[in-house]
Amino acid sequence: MRERSGQYRARMVKSVMSKSLKRVERALAEAGVKTEILEMAEGTRTADDAARAAGCHVDQIVKSIIFMGETDGRVVLFLTAGGNRVDAAKASAGHAAPCLCD
Repeated sequence: MRERSGQYRARMVKSVMSKSLKRVERALAEAGVKTEILEMAEGTRTADDAARAAGCHVDQIVKSIIFMGETDGRVVLFLTAGGNRVDAAKASAGHAAPCLCD
């Protein structure tokens, strides 16, 4: 375990990164977004859980939500800081098709 921000980072999983996670990592790199992807051994169902496990502040965690257009099936991925929420109405308003949020 490595110390970070005065806390100890939880044990990380020693596994091969999944294909889907590699695609996300590649897309972020191509967009010029500097990232450090951590996969934790224990569950991190919430941004607060992930921040505790990584030993950082919740706003240093990125969480994601996927919306799918009701009429065109287009999929849009939103990334936001762990302490924020994506507003479904605003997300839908920014796209031609309404987004399914359930």
